[in-house]
Amino acid sequence: MMSAVLSRIPTRSRVVDWSTVAAKIRLMGAREIADRLNVSRLRAQQIIHKRGFPEPYAVLAMGSVWAATDVEEWIKVHRPHLAEEAGKPEAP
Repeated sequence: MMSAVLSRIPTRSRVVDWSTVAAKIRLMGAREIADRLNVSRLRAQQIIHKRGFPEPYAVLAMGSVWAATDVEEWIKVHRPHLAEEAGKPEAP
């Protein structure tokens, strides 16, 4: 999951260009998760707080954010029909 991205982050002995690192990490807030799951924001909040949902990537003043890769992995296990739909082109 995120370990693949984090393993590529340079160690302290090197200079880190965080703008490059941040550009490679796609984040999702509660609203994006609700949209991805095709549920209301209230239902998304219930899902987000259930045991087994990925831990937030960061907790900000505006709320928590999750790594999209972690959310997609969760979807593959818990909502496989949505994981399959993600690869299909949208209808016109």
